[in-house]
Amino acid sequence: MNQKHIALVDCNNFYASCERVFQPQFRHRPIVVLSNNDGCIIARSNEAKALDIPMGAPIFKHKQVIQKHKVKLFSTNFALYGDMSRRVMQCLSQWAEHIEIYSIDEAFLYFKGLSSEQVFKECLMIEKKVRQWTGIPVSIGLAHSKTLAKAAAVLAKKEKDQHVFDLRQDALVEKVLQSFELEDLWGLSHRGARHWRALGLYTPLDIKHSEASYIRRKMGIVGERLVYELNGHAVLEREKRSGKKNIMSSRSFPKKVTKLIDLYRAISNYTFRACQKLREQNSYAQSVYIFIRSSRHLHNDEYYKNGCSVALPSPSQDVSFILNQIKPALRALYKPGVRYHKAGIILMDLVKKNEIQNNIFCSHGQANNEKTMQIIDQINQKAGKDIVFLAAQGNLKQTPKNNIYKSPSYTTNWKELLRVR
Repeated sequence: MNQKHIALVDCNNFYASCERVFQPQFRHRPIVVLSNNDGCIIARSNEAKALDIPMGAPIFKHKQVIQKHKVKLFSTNFALYGDMSRRVMQCLSQWAEHIEIYSIDEAFLYFKGLSSEQVFKECLMIEKKVRQWTGIPVSIGLAHSKTLAKAAAVLAKKEKDQHVFDLRQDALVEKVLQSFELEDLWGLSHRGARHWRALGLYTPLDIKHSEASYIRRKMGIVGERLVYELNGHAVLEREKRSGKKNIMSSRSFPKKVTKLIDLYRAISNYTFRACQKLREQNSYAQSVYIFIRSSRHLHNDEYYKNGCSVALPSPSQDVSFILNQIKPALRALYKPGVRYHKAGIILMDLVKKNEIQNNIFCSHGQANNEKTMQIIDQINQKAGKDIVFLAAQGNLKQTPKNNIYKSPSYTTNWKELLRVR
């Protein structure tokens, strides 16, 4: 079997790095990026990780550490992060035969027609060029399979001199896999690791040395693929991205919400945003999951959370139609007296237009209101965000938002261009 040369390019601390590109004075200072409404920590620089500031934690629980060590806070700036990601991926596409964008800060590169040494030199050059052209530092894991490339990228982040780790020698693979935990492997959760341990396989190296046919009987085709991947055989295909499979929109509230009407306005806002993304990728939702919850950190309050799925009678990308379908579900989930902290929706079972099976008993067809939605999108794109919105969303200008640490959108907004004095 011909072995492939696969590199995983992983942007280091991506959100924090994006902020540092335009504010280099924070290069050696701990940085934390907060979620929407500045509720939780969603990204950290290495300096913040060294202070044991945990990922996903509520910001109020770590105020003392943040003040003591002068940690720089940033609200999320997805316009900036998305555009910087586009620039990085544009750079990467120049050097590889194929590129597979895996996430906002990761991409697999596939090399062809180069020797092993040439591929390594190419990766060293890519690491320098991406940093030079975009300001974003990256680490590169090089291997013969995607799973090993992910493991190599983890080690590349720990390299001090060069941020490229070559994991294509079998002897080195054996040594690395012996030191890895099962949970460190790509796509293996704690629950999945328990299944492997139940078979008497306690390290990735044990899995590598397993008989593939035996693993297939015990763990199925997914387990068998993992055995091949750890042996350097690339059996995981390149993913053909045709849009997200689910679209989620949720947010914690800046102030606790108690009234049903306020919850409905919030849900209307989230549904409006999610449907915009749905139309951007030209998909239609077949069901919606809706959830609400109070804060688990307020010990004097009752902790309440609830959610349910709503099957749409007809696939749709029409926000008003979807809102009408989920409104009774929200009313059923609502519990009076609870101080709600967060709510959200997930558009699920997404299909493309040519995959839709219409319901002959539902008067709402896929084309219903499609033109209206397109016009709303066009107006908002040309005239400004939220120029047109639904009455159910309330007065958006009066909706308070906690994003007081947000940096300018340097690369996507003319009014927020970087000024040099």
